Amino acid sequence: MRRLFSAILVLLLFAGTVFAGLRYRLSVPYLSDNVLRRELRRGNVRNDIFIKDDNVVRWMTIARNRDNKTKDRVNAIKRLHVYRQDRVKRTFVALMGDRSMTVREQVILGLGKLNFPSTVPILIDSLRYCRGRSRQAARKSLKMMTGNDFGNDIRAWRLWFNQHRRDYR
Repeated sequence: MRRLFSAILVLLLFAGTVFAGLRYRLSVPYLSDNVLRRELRRGNVRNDIFIKDDNVVRWMTIARNRDNKTKDRVNAIKRLHVYRQDRVKRTFVALMGDRSMTVREQVILGLGKLNFPSTVPILIDSLRYCRGRSRQAARKSLKMMTGNDFGNDIRAWRLWFNQHRRDYR
């Protein structure tokens, strides 16, 4: 009886180990903050679509944290372009007022790549407040989203938007 019990216990432990290993291989490994930052710097993070949702939150945290280097924040923003989620959009809109021009530029380009219709008026307003590369990024994003190019003419953009407001809610 003891041998049978021992054999069943060993079999269960072996099956549990195999199942745990299989589950680990099928799931994408969890990346800690330090590992994620290092991998972002090196550019080794691939297959963004398959990375767990926790890492999207971590990328949003890296992008928002002003204590991080600008390069790390920009890399995190570039990684977030892939995810068409409302919380990513809200993060990008919040980062439009950032001190770093490079971060603002990448966020504006990211809004264009996310292609949320509700961000068109935000991008039109950014033409008014942004300067330099951020303004060029806003023009590029608006052109990408709407198919029109009115340059830096805010009145033309607003007139056009008022005529097409139903399409961009």
